Amino acid sequence: MEQKIIPLTGYVLSASKYQDSDAVVNILTKDGIVIGNIRGGYSYTSKNHIGAQIFNLIEFDYNPKLKSIQQVKLVKDYTCLYEDIVTSLAGQVIVEASLKTLQKDDVVPFDYFEKSLEAIKEGFDPLTVCFIYLAQLSKVGGFMPELDGCLICGSQKNLVSFSFNEGGFICKNCAREENIPPTNKTYMQVVRYGYMITSDNLKHAALPKGELRRALVDLASLYNDAAGVNINSLKELLKESD
Repeated sequence: MEQKIIPLTGYVLSASKYQDSDAVVNILTKDGIVIGNIRGGYSYTSKNHIGAQIFNLIEFDYNPKLKSIQQVKLVKDYTCLYEDIVTSLAGQVIVEASLKTLQKDDVVPFDYFEKSLEAIKEGFDPLTVCFIYLAQLSKVGGFMPELDGCLICGSQKNLVSFSFNEGGFICKNCAREENIPPTNKTYMQVVRYGYMITSDNLKHAALPKGELRRALVDLASLYNDAAGVNINSLKELLKESD
């Protein structure tokens, strides 16, 4: 029986050596993460080597039965991200969070992924990019906070406090009754922006650094508490972005 071959396009998320020069890779496609073996992926003289370079966008033929990846073609080269430690770490945040969060049947935020890598490559603020992508990815993971109104009473007016750990915004009346302190207004605007901005407008504005760094730390804590995901590269990115 003829084996089914599927033409796919996706971003290389990870690569590990298999046998002498082959590579086992994880590739993010619009339909999910594909795992497969690339013959010669770890051989610098092989044309398939581009399929084992993390961040690259490639086209390939996939045999799901054999988990084999063949006929690899480069669509976009993102290896330039490695030339700078901050851009490299920002790309790693996007990749690491995707690998650790996305499950088999999840709807992939593919547009945000590709726009994020492109923005980082073009020199746009990496912390803003990472916050937006992590916010969008939390929607897929099912642990995004309540943004439409007070998480206690549902009111959409006088929202004065926000907490990732508590689960969203809180109105003035509920905050007073629960003895919850108000949150910095700019911080709340940063959070809403990260969740509401479209992928096409991802580079619309760089977010204020102080509140953005705090929001990234808090969002990373949510990933850890709600999904058991620890984004190690984000800690390094924040250190290098001081």
